Amino acid sequence: MNGLAPRLLCVKTLVRMEKSGSYGNLVLHAALDASELTPQDKRLCTALFQGTLERLITLDACIAAHVKRKPEQLDAEVRGVLRCGIYELLHLSTPESA
Repeated sequence: MNGLAPRLLCVKTLVRMEKSGSYGNLVLHAALDASELTPQDKRLCTALFQGTLERLITLDACIAAHVKRKPEQLDAEVRGVLRCGIYELLHLSTPESA
């Protein structure tokens, strides 16, 4: 898999959780079980998902500081991509080029 797959699965899972109102751990486990990600990619997806949820308020404040609209007014997919991207840049040791 390429490096985009775990990030894409994370965003899709965050959006699915938000739209359905389901518990994050249940949605994440179902998504990981249905995926064909490698164990390493599953770990990255899990770290992104859990970290993004843990720092949701801070991430939304970062988005609000740089976007004209409020985070809740953005499309769910756009909001998910921004949240995951900001989380990864600020809290994981991923190079910026990724």
